[in-house]
Amino acid sequence: MLFRALALTGVTLLSTIAPSFAAPTAPGSEPLVLANGHDGTTIAVSVSDAATASVDRVQMKYGFYDGGFYNYDAGQYEKPPSLNIPAIESAVLPALNRAGISASSVEFAESPVGLYGGGEVSIVITLPASHTAIGNANDAMSDAASQFSDITMQTFGVRLGSNGCEAIGREARENALALAQERAGILADSMGMTLGEVMSIHETYQDMIPYGSATCLEPSGEFPPIRLASYGGEWTMYNSSAPLEVEMTTSIEVMFAAE
Repeated sequence: MLFRALALTGVTLLSTIAPSFAAPTAPGSEPLVLANGHDGTTIAVSVSDAATASVDRVQMKYGFYDGGFYNYDAGQYEKPPSLNIPAIESAVLPALNRAGISASSVEFAESPVGLYGGGEVSIVITLPASHTAIGNANDAMSDAASQFSDITMQTFGVRLGSNGCEAIGREARENALALAQERAGILADSMGMTLGEVMSIHETYQDMIPYGSATCLEPSGEFPPIRLASYGGEWTMYNSSAPLEVEMTTSIEVMFAAE
């Protein structure tokens, strides 16, 4: 359990609210009332906790670009010619194939976002979640890049996909609720009170770590479409020594009856 915190404690009064239950809130949405209860003196705590799950698939993104050059004689940047996509594909696909990565796992895209107005050819490769597979892809892409003297390859990073989002979301909430009960019990004891039932639970926040690059896979097991621009935060730096895990964090506010 990597992320635990107590944000707020207090004693308050709550008017009568009818019991209700609702589905968990999605990351970034408005706080959602998960349960409400009776009236009377209450102890309120706000806590955060988390749960982790192994990654099921990863995507690596690379980019080939020619950013042009500054022509000092003319006093301006010279825009490079369009990148030769067939030549790049002819270098990349055989290199990946030698590493055991099929062409069906590779997506090519061209965009005019290179340095100084130059173009870029991006390559996204979907892989099993293993450091060996990622290392093989990195080696193959370096081998492909070595065949060009006039263009540069950049590794943008990794995107992590998990099939276990629902399970770790539920586990994170259970962990947070247990922590809230523990902290509320300490408060009740310190005030000579007895802690009663849960009266209300609000989930105020939920998100996945690494932020931006951790994502829930589609029911089919595929990655959802890329949401952000080429240089956006959809990708995170690959660390070969870090575990291939995602973490779901949640924050909840809980009110307990007390007497």
